[in-house]
Amino acid sequence: VGFTDKSGQAIFHNRVGADRLNAAFPILNFYTDFANSTRDTYSWSGEAPSSLDSFINGSLGMFFGFNYHDAIIKARNPQLNFEIISMLQLSPDQQPANVANYWVQAVTEKSKNKNEAWNLINYLAHSKATKEYLDATNRPSALRAYIGDQKEKPELAPFASQVLFAENWYKGKNYESAMSALDQMVKEWLLPAPTPGRENEYRQEVLNRAAARFNQTL
Repeated sequence: VGFTDKSGQAIFHNRVGADRLNAAFPILNFYTDFANSTRDTYSWSGEAPSSLDSFINGSLGMFFGFNYHDAIIKARNPQLNFEIISMLQLSPDQQPANVANYWVQAVTEKSKNKNEAWNLINYLAHSKATKEYLDATNRPSALRAYIGDQKEKPELAPFASQVLFAENWYKGKNYESAMSALDQMVKEWLLPAPTPGRENEYRQEVLNRAAARFNQTL
């Protein structure tokens, strides 16, 4: 079972197989055991500072982030000695996977200079200014033509080398609300079942609620 179907609808709550058990159970257990105080892997709680803050002040050894975090880290702690590597992969040669993070340019309907604004965006996206912008901002390219060049740059290589298989899974209209639904799902997952002996039923209800909230944002 995947996380969403081709239309973006949540399907992680669906039960599959002859035993009708949800494939999401062991996955969620794996990814939340670090926050489960009953597990040997317990290493985090809601009172802990953000991972970015901890990495910047030197109390955290590894941080999973995007290209734009590089400038933030260097601005807040110029003396921090760190290295950027590609995202860890379970099957790097057969089925690599990564999450895309990108920002798009837009022009508001109420703009008094809509034509000029769209012309500027078009120029930045379809002229030599594209490479000049990428070089100046040190951002990964969305165009194949510049990927090879960026792979030669140590700070950009980890990102440029993964651009072609990075995917954006969310297809809705309210990303913040969708993330809030998933955040609430994780919090509920870590709570004990209200009725002893009905743990599986409770966890299925958690998934069902999260999927319903998530789909409302599409």
